[in-house]
Amino acid sequence: MAVKVLVIGLGNMAHALISRMLDQGTLNREDVYAVAHGEKSRQKIADLNIQTYSADDDMAFDVVMLGVKPQALKSIAPEHREVVSKSHLLISMLAGVECKTLQNTFGCQAVVRIMPNMPCAIGQGVVGYYMPKQSLAIQLEALFEPCGAVVAVEKEEHLHLVTALAGSGTAFYYYIIRSFVDQAVAMGLDRKSATKMAAMTCQGAGAHVLQEGEAKHLSDMIASVASKGGTTQAGLDCLAENKVDERLSMVVNAVYKRSLQLSGD
Repeated sequence: MAVKVLVIGLGNMAHALISRMLDQGTLNREDVYAVAHGEKSRQKIADLNIQTYSADDDMAFDVVMLGVKPQALKSIAPEHREVVSKSHLLISMLAGVECKTLQNTFGCQAVVRIMPNMPCAIGQGVVGYYMPKQSLAIQLEALFEPCGAVVAVEKEEHLHLVTALAGSGTAFYYYIIRSFVDQAVAMGLDRKSATKMAAMTCQGAGAHVLQEGEAKHLSDMIASVASKGGTTQAGLDCLAENKVDERLSMVVNAVYKRSLQLSGD
């Protein structure tokens, strides 16, 4: 894809996205530039074999991807305002920084906020996004398609929920897998086998849900595995007795509230 991209803030998430898009041929290495803010970013630029950008360079880009920490926005804006304002699209990964703030800061109109997660690095992730003007939605989704599911939300505030379900959500699935693995190991199973089975079961369950889509309710899928008086029902009864569904709802609410706090809402 002949898209010229500038990355300002090549953190772990931006690195994962760019790496995946380069590997899949969505972007060409000679068309991707990044600002070197320090030794770590210089090393990442070298690892990706992309170009280093300086504010002194007189260049124009189709896309500028913003991946700095939210608190760094004010400090980097003056240096990069001109190049951002000339771009066709600003893609921001800054948690809690609204589109209108970005538009006012950089003087650009075409802005999209994204909330990706780490499995994007292997093409199995989620990129949730909000775009005030949908005219560039097709191009945006084509850009991130190699990273996994690209999902639009209708309201900007729904990005807080994307954070809970996908952005932060990955860590919660890691947590659950770890708990299953640790218990299996404590009961005698080797860790390699336990990890493989727990991870593949999680992956398979997710794939099955996506395959069924709207055709089958999740409650029906649960019931299809359980039988009265059986092993699965014993586990489900334990989950119900300990109100795990309520606890998981609390997790979503905790992330949502913290995301709101960080955005200043």
